Amino acid sequence: MTTKKTKILFFILLLLMIFQGIKYTPVYAQSTSKGKTIIITTNRMNINDYENMNSIGGSPGYIGLMNIRGGRGTNDASSYASMGWGRKSYVLNRDLDYFDIEDSEKSAKFKFLTDSNPLSINNLNINTLILTNSGSDFGSLPGILGDEMAEKNLSISILGNSDKEENISFAGILAMDSFGRIPYGNISQMNTHDPQKPFYIGTDYETLLDLSKEHIEKSDLIIIELGDSYRLDEYRNKLNETSYSKAKKNMVNEIDIFIGEIKKTLGADDQLIVLSPFPDLQGYSEGYRLAPIYYFDKNSSGLITSSSTRREGVITNIDIAGLIFQNFELEQSKISGQPLRFVEMNNPWEFLKGDYQNIVSLSQVRVPVLYSYAVFQMCIWIIAMIVSFFYNKISEKVIKFVKFILRITLLIPIVIILAPLFSFGSIIYSIVFGLVLGSIIYIILIKKVNNDLNSILILSAIMSLILLIDMSIMGQNLIKNSLLGYDPIIGARFYGIGNEYMGVLVGAIILTFSMIFEKIKFKNYIMIPIAIIVVFIMGNPSMGANVGGTITISSSLMFFILKSNNIKLDLKKGMGIIGVVVVIVATMALIDFSNEQQSHLAGAISNISSSGPAAIIQIITRKLSMNMKLISVSIWSRVLILALILMSMLFYKPFGVLKELCQKYKSIANGWMAILFGSIVGFLVNDSGVVTAATSIGYVIVPMLIILLENNHEKRNI
Repeated sequence: MTTKKTKILFFILLLLMIFQGIKYTPVYAQSTSKGKTIIITTNRMNINDYENMNSIGGSPGYIGLMNIRGGRGTNDASSYASMGWGRKSYVLNRDLDYFDIEDSEKSAKFKFLTDSNPLSINNLNINTLILTNSGSDFGSLPGILGDEMAEKNLSISILGNSDKEENISFAGILAMDSFGRIPYGNISQMNTHDPQKPFYIGTDYETLLDLSKEHIEKSDLIIIELGDSYRLDEYRNKLNETSYSKAKKNMVNEIDIFIGEIKKTLGADDQLIVLSPFPDLQGYSEGYRLAPIYYFDKNSSGLITSSSTRREGVITNIDIAGLIFQNFELEQSKISGQPLRFVEMNNPWEFLKGDYQNIVSLSQVRVPVLYSYAVFQMCIWIIAMIVSFFYNKISEKVIKFVKFILRITLLIPIVIILAPLFSFGSIIYSIVFGLVLGSIIYIILIKKVNNDLNSILILSAIMSLILLIDMSIMGQNLIKNSLLGYDPIIGARFYGIGNEYMGVLVGAIILTFSMIFEKIKFKNYIMIPIAIIVVFIMGNPSMGANVGGTITISSSLMFFILKSNNIKLDLKKGMGIIGVVVVIVATMALIDFSNEQQSHLAGAISNISSSGPAAIIQIITRKLSMNMKLISVSIWSRVLILALILMSMLFYKPFGVLKELCQKYKSIANGWMAILFGSIVGFLVNDSGVVTAATSIGYVIVPMLIILLENNHEKRNI
């Protein structure tokens, strides 16, 4: 190895170590409880209700917000099931047909349906639940918590109900085993008939408290379902504001007193979790779709988080199973949920409510803003294409303006990611201000540059640097607060780089270097160390943490390097690319397994190792079904289709113009081909690959149209 190559490799390794070392990692604490675990569910309550209770808001402990997503959308029963089964699950309220063992007729029917003996509490619809979730994209296993607890001779009790006109036991779905059974509990003897309560039903808290003390003594996991909050929320539309406010105040006060009494029963190693599996319906309709959770700690206060989200104050419902599995040392590989972690903080309520408001604000404007951006982008592309056809009949001022607006479409992703830095209270105002400010700066810049390709180079380089720096050094704080980032309410992703900006990075980084190579002629092997750094940042579980993105960007960069150095692509080279990608992903997996907070990659590998080939099929099926769904409903599919149509048109009208452009700008053409290759790979290997392909292909269409307009301008002036 030459001295020069040795220095280059040393420099790369040094940079990688800097990236690893400079990234801030908060110090987390984990639950170390080996005593009882008591979970109180107060379904349909919100974060303000929790803050107003002395036993929660006026007490030390850790607080957070919980993503409620189930296997197919959201509902109460699915969230309860996901909490117990450790994976996103799907259940309907009608599947909650629970009964006590004292019902001899139902006990006989249960034995006939399941060929197993009933326990204290049993679900007659267990076979339906298993069948419904058997084809789950998430590999949901109904009753996994009950089975694992029984295998270790640990006992579970459930108490309470959410009965209305019909009997409802949400807690049963969380605690049952794979036969639909719970060994201990009482779901029928703590309600009172009260005309002053919704559905004439109220919780007998005195009886429930006595039963709770009894079962805390004899069981390891105790789940107490307080149904008053659910019943009141279901009954809300029958009340006026005055009567609802009064009923709500009384209900919150009764729950507050009950939680305070339960705290008095706790032993030194016992732990108490209070949570709402689903938020109140009015808040849900207004966009407040995360549910509150409280973890009691008499010595400290702060925020709850987990490896699933890596976001302080936010967890997923499947992480409740992660906490339980960790506390009782059950087999963690059988679930996707991760143990809860705790971050000490002064005044966590103020932080959490402010962060929640920001999450909701971003979620509410995300779709309309991105839809408008996509439509605007498509309109400009179409206008530019029409102008290129009739350039002889259109003034140079119009052509110049069209080229300017085309470049603005590449400025918008930069503005969107930087918008949170402009504190205007409203994300829309921040984007408008950022767009105006960015346009002014850009106009000043292009006057200095005075070259279309140079201005595109600058925009793509700036976009690339922002994303790489944010992933490697800033903890993805820009991405996670950006409209092109990810939404904790949707819950598809919580950290790293999402598919939107992943596609942007693929397009921007390749376009940047293709333009540099167009201007500066030298051996393009210099791209190798840069590619290594980019792939490392994208794939590192502590940075980009995007497996599909790692496959996409590594394969497209290798394609670009080969094309840029005039190396012919054949089957052997293709197999080589696949081999290198496998090595890269394996390397990132090793890094991931050594991390305290493991990412999706380690989770997927653990799932495959425990479930076998079925887990691989589930992953592939989920990706294909998501892409098929997005193709039919997503605006990004329209962007992608339009881009492909425009490129196809350039093959034929004006005839040969695309070939002419590729011959004139060979390095840029290599970049275009690499981006297109990356778009195809990204589409195939990502859950929402159509988004990746659409956001990356803009870095082909925009420079292609600008070069076409410039080429036509030169022809007109000959």
